This record gives sequence, structure tokens and C-alpha cells, in this order.
Amino acid sequence: MGALSYFLEREGLLTAGISLVRENTLSMQPPRALWVPFPLGRPLGKPGDAAFQLDVIKAALGLLERSHGPVLENYPRDAPPFEADGPAACPVFFAEDAGDAGDAGEKGTWRARLSREVSLLQPWYELSLRRRGGRTLVGIATQTPARNIEALADYLDGGERPADIVWLKRAMEDIKAYYIEAMTAQPGDYDAAAIQAQFWRETDFGAAVLALYHQFQNSGDQQLKLIARILAPRQAVATATGLRETKQHDRTSMIKVQPVNSSFVADITGVDVAALSDREFAQVYAAWLQYGVLRLRNQQLDEDQLQAFSARFGPLEEIPFGRMSEADKARVKNRYVTQLSNILVDGKPIGGLGNAEASWHSDMTYVDNPPPASVLLGVEVPPAGGDTYFADQYAAYEVLPDELRVRIADLSIKHDAAHTSIGKLRPGYEPFEDPRDAPGSVHPMVRTHEETGRRALYLGRREWAYVAGLTLEASEQLLDEIWAYAALPANVWRQKWQPYDLIIWDNRRVLHRRDNFDPQSRRLMKRCQVLART
Repeated sequence: MGALSYFLEREGLLTAGISLVRENTLSMQPPRALWVPFPLGRPLGKPGDAAFQLDVIKAALGLLERSHGPVLENYPRDAPPFEADGPAACPVFFAEDAGDAGDAGEKGTWRARLSREVSLLQPWYELSLRRRGGRTLVGIATQTPARNIEALADYLDGGERPADIVWLKRAMEDIKAYYIEAMTAQPGDYDAAAIQAQFWRETDFGAAVLALYHQFQNSGDQQLKLIARILAPRQAVATATGLRETKQHDRTSMIKVQPVNSSFVADITGVDVAALSDREFAQVYAAWLQYGVLRLRNQQLDEDQLQAFSARFGPLEEIPFGRMSEADKARVKNRYVTQLSNILVDGKPIGGLGNAEASWHSDMTYVDNPPPASVLLGVEVPPAGGDTYFADQYAAYEVLPDELRVRIADLSIKHDAAHTSIGKLRPGYEPFEDPRDAPGSVHPMVRTHEETGRRALYLGRREWAYVAGLTLEASEQLLDEIWAYAALPANVWRQKWQPYDLIIWDNRRVLHRRDNFDPQSRRLMKRCQVLART
């Protein structure tokens, strides 16, 4: 009996004509098993439709030639209408498309993501179990991996400390074993290192464990910090961020992380970012997640070095060319380093934002996928003014009154794309009077950090913002109320620039703003924007 037949007949569906793969897949080199890892629910085809049956079989045979991931393509679209009362001739079933059904917010929860992933892995785990004659490392926890996943997801979505730490450790080990055994049963040639890299970098559960790791590391609870190191050892964290594990004979790092205040911001010393080892960068990255804002002084980098360092956090965005001519574009030295400056050359500014004050904001929240990290290097700084301020939005969320926190839990803000942080209308946009008419993306007002699992206010910019679904008056009133907590003095830090200060901040966690300064003074900053990993 073929693997596809086994999967379907287990659900009571006869598939006599679609036995395409031998059950003993170990005899095939490389092993290829045709599984359809989709929840059953929607029959395609109808009795007697030979043409459609033939299309299914051709597609199935084609899948056997692939090295990874069986997927039957286009059949939800190509299937003929089916209204017969009898059994379907080709009962192939498909998972819901991401845009088909369900609330978008619910589908993005940890519970939805992890439950879907476990469901897709189940057939592969069963194949793995049969290959090993029923032997498995899964089973040290008292509940099934699916039930443990639900409990873990409820914790991550809810944010309260697990009541039973012992259960958590056992559950994590059980689920990890389930994933590894299922992944090694899939088609393709794998070694242990490749499976581990795939687990930590590509699965939702790997991301969930890392979120748990960072949350526990930042909790201040020593027991949770110990559990964090067990859940995600240093090698796993390095693997997840695309780094190699540093060998013992590598030089000893002199890097030091010195907190600037009790809640966020840290100085990094003892490191030259132009010659940063993988171990040192792993420490910098972990400190960036922990503190939200990092400062490294005396980093005399050229643009290529700044780009290379910034790219270790993720892919970089090209500078905003706007309506720049092709001739001017060709003169740009580096397409990934933006100049922020008031300096004029031949009467033209060499950078953006000038010397005006910039209001509180997060960078580029008006796009669908805002950059998680910003890297800013001070090259020339004025003798007075031009200071940059940062406001911790973890702390802002935590100080909200309970009633207000409940009221905004499910609200979203439209973030204006038409104006800069100094209030100027961007080229190509028409002026408007009503914030509801502002172009821009909509984001939840409360954001759960993808890597730490902590919640933060996510406000973007006050000017021209609008709370989706409210009247303009109600929106303005609520935004004024929320912004009263966004930058309380206890949660704000001021950066007084020195030449070649390098600041890295987490846009998912902090707001920032800038003081104005004397237009006769010179100020030159160089910035890289790090895009979200996809």
C-alpha cells in the first residue's frame, strides 16, 4: 500500500487507484514518500471524472522527482464542481490558504502557528515511527506533543509565567524530539547539523523556543534564566542567528556590556565592529535584544564597514532615492548608507532632515514590514544640540493603567506615510487635513516582540496618526491619552553625541526623537536600516 493510500484510507477513504509509492521507502535512494500533509475536509473531483483523476496522478508522480516537500499545486482552482452524494474519486484535501478563512489576528497567534505546524508534521512523524519499528524519543512528558504545544502557545500568547517549570522543560524536550524525528523522515539528504539549522531557523517552534529563551533571560528570575540556557543552549542561539559556534581555540573576547540605566540602554566596550568575531557579534546581538539600545564609542568606520556590520543584523534597505535622477544615483557611494545632515555642498544639502527637531517616532512604521533595527554612526556632531532621545516602550506598556491596557488590546493605528519625522510632506504626496485620509500601513497598538515575546506599545508617530475604527474625535482623545505614557521621564534616555559614536536600537521596542541645533553648526550622521528577515 502506498503512503498516500495509507494516509487517506486511515480516514476511511478508498484510494485503490492512487497507490504510487511503496511503503518500504527505505528501499528508495534517496527515500521519497508521497504524503499529503493537509487536514482532510474538502473533496476534489467527482466519480467518473477520468481527466481530473489523471491530472492528480500525474502531479503525484511528478512529486516523486522532487527532493523536498510534496505539494499538490493548483487543484483547489482546477477541480471541477462536486455536488454528487457518492464518494469522491480523488479525495485529495488541502490546508486553508493564508487568506481564505479565520481572523488575521488569530492566525498570527502562537497557538495557531504552532498547531498548524504540528498538524503538518504529523504524517512525517508517523512515517518515521514505522521506519524505526515504533522506537521514539517522544514520551517523557505526560501529555502528547500537540497538547504540550497548545499549553506552550497559550503561555506565549498570554505572557504569564508557567506555573510548572518542570513540566515546561520536559514538554520542550518532547516537542523538540517530535520535530527532529518528523523532519528526518521528509525527502532529502540531511545530516545532524542541517537538521538542527533547519529546526532553529525555519520552524515556528524553533522561533517559539527562542522567544521563550529571551523572555526568561530578561526576566530577572534566576530560575527562569537557568531554564533559558537549558531550552536554547548557546550553540542553538548562534545557529538561529546564522552564526557559527566559536571554537575553544578562538581568541578570548574582551567585550563588555555595561548597563547605562536600570531598564534599557547599554554601552558595549572592548570591541572593534570592523573586526568583529562571530562570538562577539552573538554577544552584541543578545545585548541588543536585552536592552533595546546599544552604544559603541570610537567606531571609526567607513561606509562599507558600516554596511557590513549592519548587515549582520539582517538584510538592509536601500536608501530612499525619491525622485533622484539616474546621474545623481550613480554618484551615490553606497546604496545602503543614508546621509542625515544639514551640510550644504554647492548650495545643496548632502543629507536629509537638516537641523530641525524630530518628534518621537519609530522608523518607517508606515510600511507593512518596518525595519527591526536601525544603526546610526555620528561622524560630525554640533557643539550643542542635536541630541537623540530614546523611550522604552516595554516600560510604557507596563505603566499603563489596567483599564487602558484592556481597552487598547485589540486596537490598531494607521501610521502616516506622507510626512517625515520633522513634519515635512514627502515628495510625491498631496497635502490633506484629516488623519483618516493619511496613506500608510495599519499595525496593532500593542506589539508582541517576535524574538523576546514581551509586549510593547507600538505607536509610530503622534502626528497624523489614526486609531482604526474610531471616530476622529475618539481617536484623537485616545491617542492623547496613550501618548501621555509613551515617554515618561523615568523611561527616557538622552544620547549626547561624540564623534564616531555608534548607536543600534530596536525599533520594535523604543521610540526616538532628536533636538534641533544651530543651523550654522555641522552635523553628519550615517544610517543603515535593517529589514525584517523573511
